[in-house]
Amino acid sequence: MASSYLLRVAVYCCSFCTVSFAYQSTSEASTIVSRDPNNSQILPPSQDPFYSTPSGYKNAAPGSILRQRMTPGNLTAITGNCSSSYQLLYRTTDSNHQPAWAVTTLFIPHMRNDTNHASLLSYQIPYDAASIDGGPSYLMYTGGFPDIGIALGQGWVVNVPDFEGSHAAFGLGISSGYSVLDSIRAVQSLIPNVISKQPQAKTTIPSIRTALWGYSGGSIASLWALELHAGYASDLPLHGAAVGGVVTNMTSTLDEITGTFSAGLMPSVLLGITAEDPTARAELVSQLKPENASILLSALDMNYYQAAAAFNNQDVVADYFKKDLASVLAQPTIKHIIDNNGYLGYHGIPQVPLCVYKAIGDELAPVKETDHLIEDVYCQVGVDVRYERNTIGGHISENSNGIARSRQFLTSVLEGTDQGEVAPVGAGCTVVNVTIGTTTTPP
Repeated sequence: MASSYLLRVAVYCCSFCTVSFAYQSTSEASTIVSRDPNNSQILPPSQDPFYSTPSGYKNAAPGSILRQRMTPGNLTAITGNCSSSYQLLYRTTDSNHQPAWAVTTLFIPHMRNDTNHASLLSYQIPYDAASIDGGPSYLMYTGGFPDIGIALGQGWVVNVPDFEGSHAAFGLGISSGYSVLDSIRAVQSLIPNVISKQPQAKTTIPSIRTALWGYSGGSIASLWALELHAGYASDLPLHGAAVGGVVTNMTSTLDEITGTFSAGLMPSVLLGITAEDPTARAELVSQLKPENASILLSALDMNYYQAAAAFNNQDVVADYFKKDLASVLAQPTIKHIIDNNGYLGYHGIPQVPLCVYKAIGDELAPVKETDHLIEDVYCQVGVDVRYERNTIGGHISENSNGIARSRQFLTSVLEGTDQGEVAPVGAGCTVVNVTIGTTTTPP
């Protein structure tokens, strides 16, 4: 890659909305300039003391807030419909079931919706990076996430966790799920205090209805959180979830992406799943061609967009590894990690109603894998799920085609109303083919 370049990404294959960003090369000093009147610079997490490991975190209970601050810069203005926003560093648990920490961003709306409870949306942005500097708590300063502002405009409190944690463990289902659950624990403990400062606040502390939302990589974290919920955080009240572009099987997805526009995901996920185990990382490095190893390892310093540009359409396996993908994934520790973190449907039963939306033509995560998870697993054990298989478009297209349906469902969960074609909460298991949307262009 050139020492400096302007990367314009018209679509983010794993994002919640179509966006365009400008980024500098990772070889340059990296700061984001906030759009505030003072033009202050926002430090990346790798340089920001707020993201340093707090003393005594191992002794804190999961979900405990260990450090907090108002978000620096002018994130509230960038986001829109926001009265205040906070960054919380909280205690969580990693994929080895050891104490860990992560950061989440909490947005408070100007006005709460007209219900007798607070509505909390935990929005899992699929940031898909092996670098802590690729997390949403930093990337959100670029703008481009209008769904946050829309949710705030409905009077919902919004939680956006950096669910890959302090090691940027992209692809580790267990730690991502734990991190989501603990972020919700953390923000639920803070919400009564911050809501009490709103103009229309009631004298009593409201109850909180909570829903999860995520597409693609965000669906991974959301569904892992729901499968782990009963065993890890049964005391945590959750009420529903909308997930789209569901990625249920890590190995199937890896098989699909090498040599494609999504090839940049492969270095990031392989580095992410080995981020919490030095033995696994050593196994991965041992499989690299020595002459090209540094190029693949450079993804450790890239956000999603940078990796997408660096590895676009490359045959990552042939270019960087000595053997085929099966050989890499068969390394003992790597195989153990994938067996434990790479497949949904084996770790618990979601306890809340689900809205699942998927393009039949999804080229990144095969629809047959989602069919199996929903029809052969969740529906067989009584999960309340509405599964819509869209005949239009592919992975990116369904991202936009499914937004209206997911919002309708989330509104019914968070506000107690039913809108549009989405089945109401409590409808049991429904699997239907739909033809919805105008976005049909493949990636």
